[in-house]
Amino acid sequence: MDTKRRTIVRVAGQLFLRNGYHNTTVQDIALACNVSKATIYKMFVAKEDISLAVANMIHEELLDVTEAIQREPLSDQEKLHRIITIFLDEFHHKIKYTDTLIFAFTPEQKERYLPLLFKMRYRFFEEFTKVLAKAFDLASEAQAWEVTLHFSGILREIFFLQPNNQLIIASDIWADYIMDSIAAVVVIRKDKPPLIKQDFLQNFKAYYADGEKISTITSQRAFLFDVLRNDIFQYLPKEKQQRFCEAVQTLEREYRQLSPDELLIDALCAYLSQQKELMPTINALKELGEKI
Repeated sequence: MDTKRRTIVRVAGQLFLRNGYHNTTVQDIALACNVSKATIYKMFVAKEDISLAVANMIHEELLDVTEAIQREPLSDQEKLHRIITIFLDEFHHKIKYTDTLIFAFTPEQKERYLPLLFKMRYRFFEEFTKVLAKAFDLASEAQAWEVTLHFSGILREIFFLQPNNQLIIASDIWADYIMDSIAAVVVIRKDKPPLIKQDFLQNFKAYYADGEKISTITSQRAFLFDVLRNDIFQYLPKEKQQRFCEAVQTLEREYRQLSPDELLIDALCAYLSQQKELMPTINALKELGEKI
């Protein structure tokens, strides 16, 4: 992610978290970043695309913190305790933001964006499964996922209890309570049949492995559209820039449809390919579409 795009996402995240998704406009984000709305729309198709980038940034930051703590010279249980404490102190209100998006999106937007939001949540779930398995010496993968399910449920209820995102009990005390609760579940469930069957677990993981492909292609496509816009402003005369940018925006929106109109996509690609400077990127977009 380039510096300007990263800045916009970071500032948008601050506004969304402070004012709420519905109460934050693209104009608000542009003013806070000291750029024009046109600049924002060169990088994002709509506000929901910005919100998704914010959600992804939050999850990436959380995973980075988790990985960093895993490298510290602590016992596995000390690492888990530290991760939970930092999570409650710094991330619990941010993670709640991704839940608000589910309620804020229209049914059409949910169809389009929920798979990527769930993919982010899956990565969080998968990483904590590994941390919990080490901390409680869980040899069974199914048991580790079962314990993570319990852990996730406790976190959700703790979030529910917090007025105005302020912890009513110190995070280190919450961390002790969570770890004691998990330890009790591990002991009680030790010799019982696993709640999550292995075949279900494999199918579940395979489903999100496909999601990884979708997410990767989406990221590559977003990059290519950024290249297209840059090429338009770099190579085309000023009188052509606006209408070619509008064509790019229409093309990007069509690609995001659940059932894209192939004839419209072909027509837009043919129109954009009239400019030889844009042809390499248009060809790359077509090749990417064939991979889905």
